[in-house]
Amino acid sequence: VLGSESKNCISLKITIYVIRIAADHIVVRDDTEPARDPVGAGVNRSLALEAVQYDTKKSNGKYEYVLGGLHGPLSELKDFSENGGGVDCSGFVRYIIWKVYGNDVGSFVTQSVPGMKSVFKEVSASEVAAGDIGWNEGHVDFITENKGGSKIHQFGAHSTANDLYGDDVTASSYTKFYRYVGPKGGHR
Repeated sequence: VLGSESKNCISLKITIYVIRIAADHIVVRDDTEPARDPVGAGVNRSLALEAVQYDTKKSNGKYEYVLGGLHGPLSELKDFSENGGGVDCSGFVRYIIWKVYGNDVGSFVTQSVPGMKSVFKEVSASEVAAGDIGWNEGHVDFITENKGGSKIHQFGAHSTANDLYGDDVTASSYTKFYRYVGPKGGHR
């Protein structure tokens, strides 16, 4: 778009549109203002990037919290990918790992995470990064950003709000942190 012209100078206004094509949708964003990266750095940053795509409020309710959601066969993961539906916190972790790395870690309850050593490695609160998992007895979330000190941002499926969302919390909100170390690049 041409702007004003003065003393042999031409002022231009350039608007950049970023188009991201995902498997099931296209997002067009006006990038006149630089966008804030939704996740921080991390070995498994792609897990955090995928997780934040499922925000219930941004998906018009396509995804919601349902206890036991995504604990069935692999076909259930594929159906959720195409049609949305209900998911609980550990089902959401299972789904995101499958979606990003093509590895189905299988149905698990949150209490079993510490024993899943071929899939998850414990990391300290100071090492936690985007894509890691915050764990408590009875709940798991993806960490999307380590904000320094004891502040982190998490994203996951929450029964208390009946949806998927992210929020700033303190590292002490979790008993332990885990990093996905399982296979990457399986077949979906």
